[in-house]
Amino acid sequence: MQGIGSGTVAPGGTIFGSVSGTDRRVDSGSDDVDGSLSLGAGFGDAATGIGVQASLNVTSVEDRDFGDSGYLSLKFGHRFGDPDLNLHAAIGFDNIAAWGDASDNSIETTVALTTFGYLGGAWGKPYMVTLGVGSDARDGDPGLIAGFGLGLTEYLGASISYSGDYSNIGLGVKVPGAKGVSLALTCNDVFDEEDSRRATLSVSFALKNAFGLGG
Repeated sequence: MQGIGSGTVAPGGTIFGSVSGTDRRVDSGSDDVDGSLSLGAGFGDAATGIGVQASLNVTSVEDRDFGDSGYLSLKFGHRFGDPDLNLHAAIGFDNIAAWGDASDNSIETTVALTTFGYLGGAWGKPYMVTLGVGSDARDGDPGLIAGFGLGLTEYLGASISYSGDYSNIGLGVKVPGAKGVSLALTCNDVFDEEDSRRATLSVSFALKNAFGLGG
């Protein structure tokens, strides 16, 4: 799901990360090409208790200003009921211990519910739905977020989301032969509602049971 947070957390023992490039750096008002990177890990077991996801996010990777802006994120989640219910809830906090341009932003809180299923029954296309509330989602005030993702093939998925101020669309591709590696192309603010339309290309990885804490 591109453009919003979800109600899930990374499984305990998972290390994950991503590198992204965008054609517009909105947080600084610059139209220059820039990038970002994120590295994090999951702890605990959301199925039996509380799962925790922690990540370090660098929001600028320009050569002359590498790492000049960023923040920490924490997310706590739980899966309700048996696996067939597939209902997940999480509360996340962004902009913790922020520096650089990100330090101008207050800590943001997101509460989200996510469920998974199959269109047309067990042999249909897999989907995910997310609904939530973000403390700064709507012009700096609390607002609703929502998203729908659909698995089109074994390797290709698509999503559409609303992040409070604008809409996003995205495509995600699992890289064949590279377990845990995926590519994503996202258009944020696709209708240019906030004069911030931009394209982002991301490469992500996830390595399960990386340090023996898997649930």
